[in-house]
Amino acid sequence: PLHSIFRASVPVRAGGNSRLIALDGTWYFSSQSENIHCPHCSHIEPENGECTHFPSAITPVIVSPSHKEVVPLRVNWLEVTIIEKEGEVIYRNSLITDWKV
Repeated sequence: PLHSIFRASVPVRAGGNSRLIALDGTWYFSSQSENIHCPHCSHIEPENGECTHFPSAITPVIVSPSHKEVVPLRVNWLEVTIIEKEGEVIYRNSLITDWKV
């Protein structure tokens, strides 16, 4: 069971008494409609003007080389903006701290 990772005889620790955390990102849906997105959606604005909206998140988990199980941590939602303008790509992102799901 998952809770056994906390009671295991081999601790879930890395060097220097620290924990290993694996990060993964997700972009599970996208829309080019102005009607199908929320105010926190990430978006890509290409020069052709066809904006793509998508929710994005970082999904961290605690991992250990001595355990098969992982411990999921709270999902962190991101707001990413990618703008293509005059051959240049402008990239901004921010962590959403006030989004209630």
